[in-house]
Amino acid sequence: MKDVADDDGWANLSTLGNHLATIKPDFDTRTYRRAKLSGLLQALDLFEIKLEGSQKFVRKKPSFAKVLKIVHDVIIDYRGLNEWTSINLLAIEIAKINPDFNPRIFGYQNIQEIIKAIDSKYFELDADKTRIKLLSIKEK
Repeated sequence: MKDVADDDGWANLSTLGNHLATIKPDFDTRTYRRAKLSGLLQALDLFEIKLEGSQKFVRKKPSFAKVLKIVHDVIIDYRGLNEWTSINLLAIEIAKINPDFNPRIFGYQNIQEIIKAIDSKYFELDADKTRIKLLSIKEK
């Protein structure tokens, strides 16, 4: 899919189908009891599908676990356990370390928004959501 997807991970379903036919000519959705590629992708529940006008676009559903790991690793490297850190500074460090990280594939405009959306037993956000800390196992 990455060969035909845009920067946000979306691929035109028709283009994806043509690409798939080129690289795997014997692929047939009917083998999986689906008449169309869109039906197969919907059934797998691993993909998001959107309609723009008369065209369908598809992308792999992102794993939020990747975001949690990135945030965890940067906090450990720069602050450690149980230390508050500014979400803005954390976002800057994440962008430096992972320049290809794209929050838009998770539905957010920037890294700060995605950090503020974290709902985890491993992190704590302060009341105004400007700081975050990584919790130790004992604090959970």
